[in-house]
Amino acid sequence: MHAAARPRRIQGKPAHRSGRPLGQVGAVPERHEPVGEKVLDVDDLLRRARNGLHDGDFTLLYLWIRFRANGGCACRADLDAALRGLQGLSDEDVLVLGSVIAELHRSPER
Repeated sequence: MHAAARPRRIQGKPAHRSGRPLGQVGAVPERHEPVGEKVLDVDDLLRRARNGLHDGDFTLLYLWIRFRANGGCACRADLDAALRGLQGLSDEDVLVLGSVIAELHRSPER
Protein backbone atom coordinates (compact mmCIF):
# COMPACT_ATOMS: atom_id res chain seq x y z
CA MET A 1 0.00 0.00 0.00
CA HIS A 2 1.39 3.36 -0.99
CA ALA A 3 1.54 6.13 1.56
CA ALA A 4 -0.77 8.25 -0.61
CA ALA A 5 -3.45 5.54 -0.53
CA ARG A 6 -3.70 5.56 3.27
CA PRO A 7 -6.31 7.81 4.85
CA ARG A 8 -5.03 10.90 6.58
CA ARG A 9 -5.02 10.79 10.37
CA ILE A 10 -5.97 13.56 12.71
CA GLN A 11 -5.37 12.98 16.41
CA GLY A 12 -4.98 9.25 15.80
CA LYS A 13 -8.21 8.75 13.83
CA PRO A 14 -8.61 8.28 10.08
CA ALA A 15 -9.92 11.44 8.47
CA HIS A 16 -12.84 11.97 6.13
CA ARG A 17 -12.10 13.96 2.96
CA SER A 18 -13.65 16.96 4.71
CA GLY A 19 -10.75 16.84 7.18
CA ARG A 20 -12.91 15.74 10.14
CA PRO A 21 -11.92 12.50 11.85
CA LEU A 22 -14.14 9.58 10.92
CA GLY A 23 -16.75 8.74 13.52
CA GLN A 24 -16.50 12.16 15.11
CA VAL A 25 -19.74 14.06 15.21
CA GLY A 26 -18.97 17.52 13.88
CA ALA A 27 -19.27 20.41 16.22
CA VAL A 28 -22.73 21.87 15.86
CA PRO A 29 -22.31 25.44 14.66
CA GLU A 30 -23.63 28.34 16.63
CA ARG A 31 -27.38 28.48 16.31
CA HIS A 32 -27.15 31.92 14.71
CA GLU A 33 -24.44 32.46 12.10
CA PRO A 34 -23.72 36.06 11.04
CA VAL A 35 -24.23 36.73 7.33
CA GLY A 36 -23.20 40.28 6.54
CA GLU A 37 -25.73 42.48 8.27
CA LYS A 38 -28.20 39.63 8.74
CA VAL A 39 -28.10 36.66 11.09
CA LEU A 40 -28.74 33.18 9.70
CA ASP A 41 -30.82 31.02 12.04
CA VAL A 42 -29.36 27.54 11.52
CA ASP A 43 -32.25 25.79 13.30
CA ASP A 44 -34.76 27.54 11.04
CA LEU A 45 -32.70 26.71 7.96
CA LEU A 46 -32.55 23.00 8.85
CA ARG A 47 -36.27 23.01 9.69
CA ARG A 48 -37.10 24.53 6.29
CA ALA A 49 -34.94 21.91 4.56
CA ARG A 50 -36.59 19.06 6.53
CA ASN A 51 -40.05 20.46 5.75
CA GLY A 52 -39.21 20.64 2.05
CA LEU A 53 -38.08 17.02 2.10
CA HIS A 54 -41.11 15.90 4.11
CA ASP A 55 -43.58 17.80 1.91
CA GLY A 56 -42.05 16.37 -1.26
CA ASP A 57 -40.87 19.74 -2.56
CA PHE A 58 -37.51 18.13 -3.35
CA THR A 59 -35.58 14.95 -2.63
CA LEU A 60 -32.40 14.64 -0.60
CA LEU A 61 -30.50 13.76 -3.79
CA TYR A 62 -31.80 16.86 -5.60
CA LEU A 63 -31.03 19.06 -2.57
CA TRP A 64 -27.51 17.62 -2.35
CA ILE A 65 -26.87 18.07 -6.08
CA ARG A 66 -27.95 21.73 -5.89
CA PHE A 67 -25.90 22.11 -2.69
CA ARG A 68 -22.76 20.74 -4.37
CA ALA A 69 -23.38 22.75 -7.57
CA ASN A 70 -23.43 25.92 -5.47
CA GLY A 71 -20.12 25.14 -3.74
CA GLY A 72 -21.11 22.94 -0.80
CA CYS A 73 -18.46 20.45 0.33
CA ALA A 74 -20.36 17.99 2.55
CA CYS A 75 -21.07 14.55 1.13
CA ARG A 76 -24.67 13.40 0.86
CA ALA A 77 -24.42 11.32 4.06
CA ASP A 78 -23.08 14.33 6.00
CA LEU A 79 -25.88 16.54 4.67
CA ASP A 80 -28.45 13.90 5.63
CA ALA A 81 -26.95 13.59 9.12
CA ALA A 82 -27.01 17.38 9.55
CA LEU A 83 -30.66 17.52 8.52
CA ARG A 84 -31.41 14.80 11.08
CA GLY A 85 -29.56 16.78 13.77
CA LEU A 86 -26.84 14.17 14.21
CA GLN A 87 -23.95 16.43 13.26
CA GLY A 88 -23.26 19.97 12.19
CA LEU A 89 -22.09 21.48 8.93
CA SER A 90 -19.17 23.82 8.42
CA ASP A 91 -19.97 27.53 8.39
CA GLU A 92 -19.39 27.64 4.63
CA ASP A 93 -21.74 24.69 4.05
CA VAL A 94 -24.42 26.33 6.22
CA LEU A 95 -24.23 29.44 4.03
CA VAL A 96 -24.45 27.37 0.83
CA LEU A 97 -27.39 25.37 2.20
CA GLY A 98 -29.15 28.60 3.15
CA SER A 99 -28.70 29.91 -0.37
CA VAL A 100 -29.98 26.67 -1.93
CA ILE A 101 -33.03 26.47 0.36
CA ALA A 102 -33.92 30.10 -0.37
CA GLU A 103 -33.53 29.45 -4.09
CA LEU A 104 -35.69 26.31 -3.96
CA HIS A 105 -38.43 28.10 -2.02
CA ARG A 106 -38.40 31.03 -4.51
CA SER A 107 -38.42 28.78 -7.57
CA PRO A 108 -41.92 27.91 -8.87
CA GLU A 109 -40.44 24.93 -10.77
CA ARG A 110 -38.90 22.30 -8.52
